[in-house]
Amino acid sequence: MLAVCSGYRVIEVAAEFGVSRQNEAVDAYSRFANVPEGQLDSVRSNTEAAQIVALMEADLQARPDAWENTTLASFLDALTRCIEAQPQLYANLGESYPVTPSWKQFAEALVAATGYE
Repeated sequence: MLAVCSGYRVIEVAAEFGVSRQNEAVDAYSRFANVPEGQLDSVRSNTEAAQIVALMEADLQARPDAWENTTLASFLDALTRCIEAQPQLYANLGESYPVTPSWKQFAEALVAATGYE
């Protein structure tokens, strides 16, 4: 399950719904980078995290008006807040946040920052 932040809301995305459902849930507010279903849940290495970044870049090039944070400054601000919020998001979902965050948590924060308000 992926937890992403959008403003002060927590959006839970079950694996069976995939990222497209996540994007539908937040269309009224913003849209997160389009990452194929299950891709974030399978991130285990720097190479897989880099693949997420490449997908994000392609999505930004294809649909720049769909992202909430299209400038480096707004993206970095959102990324900071998403990383800071991750432990609480995991707690809200009843999951423990790892003492040593993984590439998966890094990739989740990157995608979350694209739509953070």
